[in-house]
Amino acid sequence: MEFEIYEYDVCHDCFYAAMTGDPVDPMDEHGDREKEVWDAIEGIIGETKGHFAAAEERDEGFSWRSCECCKDGLGGSRYGLNWLARV
Repeated sequence: MEFEIYEYDVCHDCFYAAMTGDPVDPMDEHGDREKEVWDAIEGIIGETKGHFAAAEERDEGFSWRSCECCKDGLGGSRYGLNWLARV
């Protein structure tokens, strides 16, 4: 099976959700952040089939750059995340 690899530098929320499938913030009563993150992840996946994989060699640590998944512009840690899409 062959894969096309797409690389992203993402915030903690997007990384955690993509890697575990768990809720981002169980204390988020309104689910606003939850919806924002899952909508962004679905935007990456699109119509493709595949899976996410951590790209630890690309973990950047603290950054002011926007998350490449949810586009959140707040500063924070950025983690390497790959989407491996089946071709």
